[in-house]
Amino acid sequence: MSRKPRNDSKLKTLPEGQQEQLWDYLYGHTYKDAVKWAAEQLGLETSPAALSEFYSWYQSSRVLSQARALADQIREDMQTNPGLDLSDESISQVSQVAFEQLALKLRDPKLFIGLRKLRQKDKEQQQEDRKLKLLEEKARQADQAEEVVKSELSEEEKRAKLREIFGMG
Repeated sequence: MSRKPRNDSKLKTLPEGQQEQLWDYLYGHTYKDAVKWAAEQLGLETSPAALSEFYSWYQSSRVLSQARALADQIREDMQTNPGLDLSDESISQVSQVAFEQLALKLRDPKLFIGLRKLRQKDKEQQQEDRKLKLLEEKARQADQAEEVVKSELSEEEKRAKLREIFGMG
C-alpha cells in the first residue's frame, strides 16, 4: 500500500522541484533520452527501468498529495465554520471519506483497501476506549461501594448511598 520511497531511491528522494522537472521531461521523451538528460541536467546516473518506475510513482504521488491537501482543506474549512457545529471526530470522518474517494479515482485498490482497514482499526480502537472507560467507571463505583459498606452509616443510609452510586434512584 505504501508509496513512500526507499531511502536509497535516487529519483524518489530528489528535491520536489527536480522531481517535477524530471516528470515533465519524461512526459514528452523516451526513457533512453531521459537517462542522458538526467545525467546532464541533474548529475544523476539512472536507468530506463528506474525512470519508468519513477514516472508511474510520481504521477500517483502527486495525486495523493493533492488528495491529502484537499482533505486537509476540507477539515480546516469545516473547523472554521461555526455554523456547522461538528465534533472533531465528524470532521475527521468527512475529510477521510474525501481522501478515500480520491484514492478510488486513482484506481489503486491496495490504497483504498488499506485506507478502509485503517478506518476499521480506528473504529475498533474507539470501541476499546469505550470498554476501558466503562471498566474504569465500574471500578470507581466498586471502590465507592466498598467504602460505604465499611462505613459507620446505618443500613438505611448505606442502601441509599449504594443506590446513588449505582444510579438506581
